[in-house]
Amino acid sequence: MRKNKTTIQGHNLYTMSLLSIAALLLVTATLPAAITAQLNYNQFWHQKIKPTQGDFFMHTTYQPKADLSGSLATTVQQLMAEELQKSLSQGKLKLDPSKQLTVSNKANAGYTSLHIQQDVLAEYTDRANQGFKEFLDYVDRPDLMPNLDFRLLDANTKFQPPTTDSATMYLAWNKNTRVWSWLHYEDQKDQLLTRRIDAPDPIRGQLVGQMVGSFDQATGVTLENQMHHAYGGLGYSPISSYAIPMSELFPLFLRPITAKFINKEINETWTKQGRPIAIDKNHHQSVIKKWDIREDSLLEALIDEFIGTKLNQLGFTETDWQKYSKHGNSNQYALSPKVKNKIKNLGAPEVLRLYIEQPEKLF
Repeated sequence: MRKNKTTIQGHNLYTMSLLSIAALLLVTATLPAAITAQLNYNQFWHQKIKPTQGDFFMHTTYQPKADLSGSLATTVQQLMAEELQKSLSQGKLKLDPSKQLTVSNKANAGYTSLHIQQDVLAEYTDRANQGFKEFLDYVDRPDLMPNLDFRLLDANTKFQPPTTDSATMYLAWNKNTRVWSWLHYEDQKDQLLTRRIDAPDPIRGQLVGQMVGSFDQATGVTLENQMHHAYGGLGYSPISSYAIPMSELFPLFLRPITAKFINKEINETWTKQGRPIAIDKNHHQSVIKKWDIREDSLLEALIDEFIGTKLNQLGFTETDWQKYSKHGNSNQYALSPKVKNKIKNLGAPEVLRLYIEQPEKLF
């Protein structure tokens, strides 16, 4: 889950025996009609989701800036170097040794579509609803079940913000950055070599929005969340496609709670320093980041522990699980191991209650 910039009045704050037959019949009787009973989730993904990878597209209005840096920049450089070496060895290209070579790039952020049939989308919807309900039972909050609405994302989608009552999520195969790279002499624009590179974004799901608020010298800062849309990429792995509805839509319940604690900590600092004072962007940034990490770590730990109890039922192996779990090894989820230990000792419902009521006892 990726966090977004925070703005306060224009200021930037920033996953066959008879007994077996009987068990299968019992499970089948409780499944929604659209679910193919003989397939576990892992089989469902491999047979019905994996073959649906479509084509690259850009949304007509929602076009976040492409990030051509980090590992993507390194990949582009390596591929262009390989392309150059290949062309030289095959005699397709001769270089002027007196001139300096350089690589230019143009990057567009977009998505890879899902070429999915409506019956498969309906089955995914039923399976996602079932998984979400079981997760809420796991944390003992069945009262939080929203109406889950999954829609295919395309270039002309008109986004509808998700709410705790009606949680709409837009599905694609993945987020993708399409990079056009060309090799040329530093003092010329003529292209010697060109290469198109498609790089999947590691962000598998995202609740897109921002925190906005008011600033008043007397009452302090008041932040609240404004949601734009929820996105889910089903093409990364079976486990992540199962987890995405929980990881991106359960925060609809958590975000207001987290915002309350951010407001409290920022304004308590004001009180200690004495008012009126100017906006301290660095302090606001650090408080928001602190609580973002707490929320993400809580969510990560709850979902991981929940899925860990269902591996056999879902058809996932320990190897699948270990590979999936690596996604949590980042600073954004730094507190997840601590929260997981709390879940093992106290139980998931109590850990969630602590976050809501007494977060300092949790972290």
